[in-house]
Amino acid sequence: MQELDRLARTFHRFAELECPGMSALYESLCNSLAEDRDLLAIAADARSGQPVPNLFMAAVHWLLLEGVRHPVSDYYPDISPEMTVHGDPYPIFRTFCLEHREEIVDLISTRLVQTNVVRRCAVLLPAIAVAMGRDAGQPLTLVEIGTSAGLNLLWDRYLYSYSDVRRWGDPDSPVQLSSVIRGSLRPRLPGSIPQAVFRVGLDLNPVDIRDPDAVDWLRALVWPERDDEARMLEYAVEMAKDDPPLLLAGDALELLPEVLESIPSDSTLCLYHSNTLNQFPREARERFLEMVEEHGSVRDLNLISVEGRAGRHHCAVELTQYQNGLKTNRRLADNDSHGNWIQWLETDDPQTGSKY
Repeated sequence: MQELDRLARTFHRFAELECPGMSALYESLCNSLAEDRDLLAIAADARSGQPVPNLFMAAVHWLLLEGVRHPVSDYYPDISPEMTVHGDPYPIFRTFCLEHREEIVDLISTRLVQTNVVRRCAVLLPAIAVAMGRDAGQPLTLVEIGTSAGLNLLWDRYLYSYSDVRRWGDPDSPVQLSSVIRGSLRPRLPGSIPQAVFRVGLDLNPVDIRDPDAVDWLRALVWPERDDEARMLEYAVEMAKDDPPLLLAGDALELLPEVLESIPSDSTLCLYHSNTLNQFPREARERFLEMVEEHGSVRDLNLISVEGRAGRHHCAVELTQYQNGLKTNRRLADNDSHGNWIQWLETDDPQTGSKY
């Protein structure tokens, strides 16, 4: 009973904190599911350590996208664009879950929540511009922690449009990302597309974009109202197939030392993670930061963190730099978890003194 009570709170928090403005369907369904002991009992079979609401909703979405026919699909805008139905979707959703209990349990007990939200690159881009600083003309090395399919490692191959009418990147790229700038300050953008000489992603279970089943699961993790995210994912996957980044499977804490030792010494090193460290146990987070500190004592590096803030509905973008053995930490911006908006916080560049 305590486990179901804990899950009920988890689904309520998900509906209240994650869904508003992103998925009215999931907000409604999760609030109702939190009060349903039968469906909570199904959710209790979810793989340990995974965010259960995301996993459960993706399992249902997967089955519907794979062609399981049921009236509940009429409530999913990406499956039924006409959306002629009205009223509370939960009774039909509940019926679907009970009828397909075995398939849902199989999915939530074996799959992982490994979203690859490509629009987060719109937040990553200005952080990398600041990280490069005076070394803007120097080659760039990228290391992503928790890389999923590695699509965000290819951020320099996309086109970006910001609400202040600035555009950056490859104008011919099929992956076109947009983000709203909140507040009066403008995020910095690189003067030109940097030369990335080395890029690698680390993940316990990296997603193989050559595996149609793995790609279909990535698609199921996209929420039903987010048609633009589904298109970005599709285009980014197709682009990556032509020249995929290097992805290494394993514990980042075990892989990272050797990776850092192999990085070209004449390149600007940027490590980054986005909505990843929240899944690390506290001891692992502390060890990761210790490893970065140890390496930062012997070579210059930049660590970009885009992670949720406790008690807030948004994320913070932080840049930790090690230069000539000196460590600095700066909070650059706030943003939503999917990169839909960014609010820049810095009024000048501490390295150059210039305003932006």
